[in-house]
Amino acid sequence: MVACSNGGHFASVCVGDPDWLLGLCRYLRAGGMATDLQGGSGVSHLGMTLASDVRGSKMIACGPGLAEHCDKNLYLSGICYLFDTITNLPIRPTECLKGNVDLVFLFDGSESMKNRDFSNITEFMIGVMDGLHNSTFAAVQFSSSPKIEFDFNDYTRNPNPRALLKGVTHMKGITNTFKAIRCVVDQVFIPERGMRKGSNKVIIIITDGVASDSDNGVIASAKKKGILRLAIGIGHYFNTEEAQDNLREIASEPTDQFVKVLATFEELRGSFNDLQSKIYAIEGTSDTGSFHLELSSSGLSADISQGRVVLGAVGADNWAGGLLEQQKGLASEKFITTPSVRKEMEGAYLGYALKFLQHQQRELYAAGAPRYQHVGRVLIFEVNSSTTNWTLKQDIPGQQIGSYFGAALCSVDVDGDKETDLLLVGAPQYFTEMRGGRVYVYTWKQVSRLTGDPGYRLGRFGAAITDLSDISGDGLMDVAVGAPSEDEERGAVYIYYGHEKTLQMQYSQRISGARISPGLVFFGQSIHGKRDLNGDGLTDIAVGALGKVVVLRSRPIITVVTKVHSSPKEIPREDVECLGDASTWKNLVVDLSICFSTSLATKHYQGEGYQGIVDLAFSLILLSRGVFITHICRVNPTQIQSGVPKTDSTLYTSFWQLLLPSWCQTSCCAFLWTTSAKRGSCCLGSPGPPYILPRLMLQGGHFDAIYAMDFIPGCPLHCLLRQTSVIKKRTSLLCCLTGRALQGL
Repeated sequence: MVACSNGGHFASVCVGDPDWLLGLCRYLRAGGMATDLQGGSGVSHLGMTLASDVRGSKMIACGPGLAEHCDKNLYLSGICYLFDTITNLPIRPTECLKGNVDLVFLFDGSESMKNRDFSNITEFMIGVMDGLHNSTFAAVQFSSSPKIEFDFNDYTRNPNPRALLKGVTHMKGITNTFKAIRCVVDQVFIPERGMRKGSNKVIIIITDGVASDSDNGVIASAKKKGILRLAIGIGHYFNTEEAQDNLREIASEPTDQFVKVLATFEELRGSFNDLQSKIYAIEGTSDTGSFHLELSSSGLSADISQGRVVLGAVGADNWAGGLLEQQKGLASEKFITTPSVRKEMEGAYLGYALKFLQHQQRELYAAGAPRYQHVGRVLIFEVNSSTTNWTLKQDIPGQQIGSYFGAALCSVDVDGDKETDLLLVGAPQYFTEMRGGRVYVYTWKQVSRLTGDPGYRLGRFGAAITDLSDISGDGLMDVAVGAPSEDEERGAVYIYYGHEKTLQMQYSQRISGARISPGLVFFGQSIHGKRDLNGDGLTDIAVGALGKVVVLRSRPIITVVTKVHSSPKEIPREDVECLGDASTWKNLVVDLSICFSTSLATKHYQGEGYQGIVDLAFSLILLSRGVFITHICRVNPTQIQSGVPKTDSTLYTSFWQLLLPSWCQTSCCAFLWTTSAKRGSCCLGSPGPPYILPRLMLQGGHFDAIYAMDFIPGCPLHCLLRQTSVIKKRTSLLCCLTGRALQGL
């Protein structure tokens, strides 16, 4: 993942490498990169998610794959670091989410128990209570009859194990084990005794002999109530298979995991670790058999707009997913999901992608759920800024199974009025016979689609989408779409221009990774293009590939306006209709003047003037007999200094006399007029010439002649003209590779 942020005179490129590295690289004038920050050592997947605010003054870097040990279990949470110009603030994941366990010690107080062994049992219980957290405890001693020494309420009021067990005395009597289990099932595991709703219920039964009584259905009652039973038999009485069968009758299944036979009571203390892992093997499952935030992978997506930090938590609630809003100075968090986690949401990955939307002073968030019902869905939430309540307002369904609809999101304010105009939704696995991947363009009223070039069925077009600060000089935001698997996984990036409050549906440029460097793989996997990296006033684009980052540097754009004037303005019809006596026919002379003027479209360009020149080629053809006239003019660029033209005056005017031959026929006469601009070569590490690209736009006026000219779309650098006098020749975009690829980032 790549992102750009402001940092002094030159901006920086932040590069995330999920294999343990986060690098902040300053873009230098010479075109190189210098690493001046590394962080997050030891945090797995740090930098897999990077996001910056609108001004680029803050950035968040997340590692959604943080693995934590929690009572011998491995959980997959996440961690993020919020960077600003002064501090680096870590956003810790939710604390170790141990399962809510209500545990009862059912310990033997019969006559056969020696006082020393009774004391060992007491110390064992104290050690377990000190070592297990997020659990409540109760203790029941049994002999001829059971005795509740303390219950869950007592422990909650005073969680001091030694104080609770201080008054326990050895009862002595026979071993009525099943009677004691009945007491625990019916009289301890009840809300009145402090049992928590949805908790995991566990009994640890510690005895030195076989039961004196019989089952009478008590084990079935314990199973029905969902109580896990661990049986520990201590001493020589359990050397026989028959005695061990008595333990197996008491314990949960599989009994080989929940029955433990010890030779002496001293071995109890050494059995704690094994016992702990057995208890918390069910951690976090509760009675519903589901996970909440234990495997959340929080930080797989992030947004820090409006001063609010929101993270995607795709693994929450059995991978239904959700969002985590950080609150109270990052000290607490709020979990957001659908109003009720429906069964069909399981495995949806809600929060895989996340974007902020602003519409009519309403604050909205779009969250992608690309695995929803295997089709994908995008959910739109509204946030009440005064109450911080989140409300689900809309959901947008995908269209094709397996398309991963919602895997990438992008909100675009095309005209810069601080109102979101577009929501772009990527479906990179969308499949047709000719194309792989699709991007849906949603306005507030309609939807349209973007697609890549045909021939790349596995291209993953739409795997990355980002809005770009204006790169074409028209004052509108533009968009870049990554297709990292096109060209046999070499990758490509497509550029789309803003147009009014939407986009031009035809891309203006396709940048192939293979043409930049043959070694690039997955070029376009991540894109960021909102910062000027080298201080020339033009937006540059950072593109991530496998193990490398490529910086695409913008060029200034020149507008070339062409004006055509004719004399006479009108051609008398009788002069060209070839009527009457042929001896009276005469040639007709038409004077044409073709004038070119240039101006800088990218007004904010602040770079140095260019020493080269712009080549303009134009020709004029009389179509009736293929008479061809051509001329090459070279426009001196001294009109452009420090990126600003001195004037918008005419730079070059060419005068022509056209001879309309007397043998003209009824099929005559149309003119083919073409212009082209020589493109600067793509250069590494040094600026190229101003860029003039193929788009032609009509601009007012007409050519007052019977057989005049107008625009017919054709080849990019050619046009057939009848009925126009002004052609505005505009550039279409950037893009020359500059800077160096960052190895190993």
